[in-house]
Amino acid sequence: MGTKPKNIIVIIIFLGFLVFWFYLKNNRQILDYVYKESEIRIIVKDGNEVSSVVVIPQGSKVKDLIKLKKLEKQNLEIHDLERELSDGDIIDFEKGF
Repeated sequence: MGTKPKNIIVIIIFLGFLVFWFYLKNNRQILDYVYKESEIRIIVKDGNEVSSVVVIPQGSKVKDLIKLKKLEKQNLEIHDLERELSDGDIIDFEKGF
């Protein structure tokens, strides 16, 4: 087998992976079905420069985060307690969100 057929096979395999990657990128529900993450990570700021990462179950809402952090609702400017949190959300309780 010469070098030309090897190069062609490598190019075909590379293009196949590239097409597969674009397909999965545009069909996110397939990735969500295959890789179901049961926990999400939320960055919580308390108004200072201090922030912490909280790991909570997927599908948690703002009110669940407040219960977990044991915060008083009276001191917070909360717009939507029923909003579902997503992985990577940044919540600043001092400024409201």
